[in-house]
Amino acid sequence: MELIAVARLLWRRRLLVLLGAVLAVGAAFVLGPSPTPPRGAAATQVLLDTSRSQLAVDAPFSAETLPWRATLAAQAIGTDANRQTIAAGAGISPESFDITNIELTIPTIPASLPQSAVKGAYSSAKPFALDLYTDGIVPIISITSTAPDRAAAVGLAEATVKALEAYTQAPANTERLALKVRTVTPMDSVSIPGGHGRKKMAAVVMILFCMWIVGLALLPALRTGPRGAEPVRS
Repeated sequence: MELIAVARLLWRRRLLVLLGAVLAVGAAFVLGPSPTPPRGAAATQVLLDTSRSQLAVDAPFSAETLPWRATLAAQAIGTDANRQTIAAGAGISPESFDITNIELTIPTIPASLPQSAVKGAYSSAKPFALDLYTDGIVPIISITSTAPDRAAAVGLAEATVKALEAYTQAPANTERLALKVRTVTPMDSVSIPGGHGRKKMAAVVMILFCMWIVGLALLPALRTGPRGAEPVRS
């Protein structure tokens, strides 16, 4: 019954409903479409191990330290020296990409709101982005890169792998444990097509029109006196 009453009210104000539709469409055209440019993405995983693999021997030496060493190496990729190495290998400017350690951004409570907040906080407006992730359990570093095109994304990920190899190599005549970066998954890349932004315009029209309809439904009925009635004079 309430829906019928609302429908009758909107029918009586059909001219205002039509006006709201026109205004919503006009506002969407004024805002214009928001096209998204095409992008490229690449991903791979590398394993940190010693030259003589500690994961395939009966009595491994310092194998329990490999997970935290992998985490440390992933975090050290963001240093100025490693950033310069990656930029040189990928042929881009060091200021044109961001590096994010995903392990440090995961919310304690994996609810939708914290995850959305983290995603918004660490979103980058730069043309290149690099994400690294380690779980502290296995010595594997997951590398994900995004760039304006697929080839550039692959180049950024490959440059990151080479930077990790250079960083984990131990200098000669030192007691530091030499590590070796082994690729465990092949480079996977994809081209992400851009969007014309028409869906966003349609969403703007629907939101504005729905807000207009709700406003009309919530407004009290216009009170009009009987036709020809004379005002009461005291």
